[in-house]
Amino acid sequence: MNQAILVAIIGAAGAIIGTILTLTGTTITARQKIKEIELTHRQALEDKYLVNARLHINTVYMPININLSKLERRFYDFKTFINTHEKQSEEYHQALQEFREVCADFVNQITKLVNEGMDVYLTDKLDQRLRLFTDFVRNSKDTDTFSVTGKVRLLTFETSAPYKLEADRRREARWLRYIDLYISMQRVFNNLFRLTNPLHILYKQPFSEVNIEILAAPITSISFDLRISRDIPDFKSFIREVTLGTVSEI
Repeated sequence: MNQAILVAIIGAAGAIIGTILTLTGTTITARQKIKEIELTHRQALEDKYLVNARLHINTVYMPININLSKLERRFYDFKTFINTHEKQSEEYHQALQEFREVCADFVNQITKLVNEGMDVYLTDKLDQRLRLFTDFVRNSKDTDTFSVTGKVRLLTFETSAPYKLEADRRREARWLRYIDLYISMQRVFNNLFRLTNPLHILYKQPFSEVNIEILAAPITSISFDLRISRDIPDFKSFIREVTLGTVSEI
């Protein structure tokens, strides 16, 4: 091949590659700029939203915080009491009834705020989680069974189903350990799938996902205890940070 033609081809190829690299770099830079603009805009909206929310600390956030504190305190008093009394005793059943009334009062107070439209001043995540928590307390206070919904996805196949379960604390502790173990194994398997899957660039979804949600649990159960211990500190921390002027994602 004529050397001049070869040089021309190499030069043209270099120009094409340079153009492609330039366009790729420009596209990446543009996407980064768009993400920065979106982040700045989102942060500005959140700051404005918090300014408005702080105008309603005494009428919205403080009542919620008071009711959460009452529920938390009465639950730990209840848990201490039932752990030191026989299930067949009259005092045990009296304690059950009294705490059920505490749960009902909490649900009524939060429902009242919602019915009055005061939840409009809550952030989206707090609003959503508080609704789920209130529903959990409402559904749990009088039940003797577990209401569980499970969703399983394997690649593109997905299925879900509700379950009703009866279990004592020992059996409950066993299947909670099984759930934790299964989810841990699932994470490991998904990481292996991501590393070994040659199509991971095109197919970015994990190989499998399992979502198990406990919708209701007896007030004497481990699951109820875990929900109280997890959610109430989250809510109170968020409320405290809102009133002090910082933001926390929960």
